[in-house]
Amino acid sequence: MRAIVQPVGADENALYRVLRMLAPSGVFRELPGKRFVLTEVGRLLRSDHPDSMRAFAAYNGEPWHWGMWGQLEGAVRTGQPARADGTKPLFEFLADHPEAAAVFDAAMADLSNARDVSAISGYDFGQFKTIIDVGGGEGRLVRSVLHEFPNVTGVIYDLPGVVERARAQLIAEGLASRCTLAAGSFFDSVPPGGDAYVLKQVLHDWQDDKAVLILANCRRVLEPGGKVIIIEAVVPESGEPSIAKLSDIEMLVITGGRERTLREYQELLEHAGLRYVAAHQTRSPFTLIEACAKDSAPLNR
Repeated sequence: MRAIVQPVGADENALYRVLRMLAPSGVFRELPGKRFVLTEVGRLLRSDHPDSMRAFAAYNGEPWHWGMWGQLEGAVRTGQPARADGTKPLFEFLADHPEAAAVFDAAMADLSNARDVSAISGYDFGQFKTIIDVGGGEGRLVRSVLHEFPNVTGVIYDLPGVVERARAQLIAEGLASRCTLAAGSFFDSVPPGGDAYVLKQVLHDWQDDKAVLILANCRRVLEPGGKVIIIEAVVPESGEPSIAKLSDIEMLVITGGRERTLREYQELLEHAGLRYVAAHQTRSPFTLIEACAKDSAPLNR
């Protein structure tokens, strides 16, 4: 205990009480003499853990984030998201606050770290020549695909200030020759030339009208035989427990979007001129939903 009190700047008794509370939750294991050791879950809070969730935990502790959850009642009454600083929606707030944006980006990277490999597991991305990662951020998903399937090339597409951050990592991983960057808004258009358009945790940020617009923009440039692939946490139709149901309230409060059932995703696809093909479970909480153009011939798998 005393070894960490000074480095973290905490009151010894207060810190002990917090660690004692966390021990039954499985984050620490308490030993005699007010000593604690990290459990397997607790080790995920280390920055050097390959599946670290440290940044995501820090994000949830940011005053502007938990402050938005404090506005849950208003979101329930109006159906509108909370305001990160009392006046602005999340993405506008992040655009004006670089430090908060860095925390948010690191948290989203934690959610993708290693889980992108889980998300693609069991699905043959090797059938495609070029994958366009729509709203791809720093490109963790497409980088994971390129490492797994060496004959595939990729495009990371996101807002100008976001997508450029992927460049250094592409170079560091030796993928710069197989992956290009494209800047723009998916509400306006998406780049042509891909035979697979992947949207991972993009549609859940938006209400139905905007989600359909994003999908329709993908449909507009989809080549014959091409596919649109949605990767999201799908809400089960039954009353069974699901992390997607908790995430759905996060979307309600933070972005104004929503997690959806498979049937609801099928309806979005229909409105966007796309046809549902199949849903694939992954080793992660995500489901991979495969679609093609309505007028495409049935796909042979």
